[in-house]
Amino acid sequence: LLEHLNNPQKAFAIVRKTRSVQSGAMVAKYCQKNNDIKGAIEFLLIAKQTSDAFDLAQQHHEVEAYAEFLGKDGTQEEYMALAQYFESRQDMARAGEFFAICKQYHKALKLFLQCGEKELDKAIGVVGVAKNEMLTHTLIDFLMGETDSVPKDPNYIFRLYMALRNYPQAAKTAIII
Repeated sequence: LLEHLNNPQKAFAIVRKTRSVQSGAMVAKYCQKNNDIKGAIEFLLIAKQTSDAFDLAQQHHEVEAYAEFLGKDGTQEEYMALAQYFESRQDMARAGEFFAICKQYHKALKLFLQCGEKELDKAIGVVGVAKNEMLTHTLIDFLMGETDSVPKDPNYIFRLYMALRNYPQAAKTAIII
């Protein structure tokens, strides 16, 4: 289908549906030969050649595509490689997301807080999942302005208590707001 019938899209669809490792490798080679980097990354992942896919993604600045194709099917090591990659590129929000997937909540929270208010919802989510007192206090200090002398919107504290399922404290905060 790829070369002889000149119908690569049909071959792509079949491989996506069947998830065949061997066919994935053949389609990945075809994509590389035809300079379809995103396609090559996708099919290298199907072919279980994840390190080759990640290397290709880095070489061609397509790591976002790699992350998208990896989806929720990655391993701890693959997500950690993504976290470290994004951190090295100073993309703290994306790095934080992947550190959170790896259950490295302290690191994820630190990175989200470096982003300021625009990633506070993700920071709250991490603290809600981690249910760690130290992380909770770190986030509360940030929200109260202890770290930068700028108190944040009190709605964030309410959301934090809701994420922690601390409904009595959430209710008290709601009354104050």
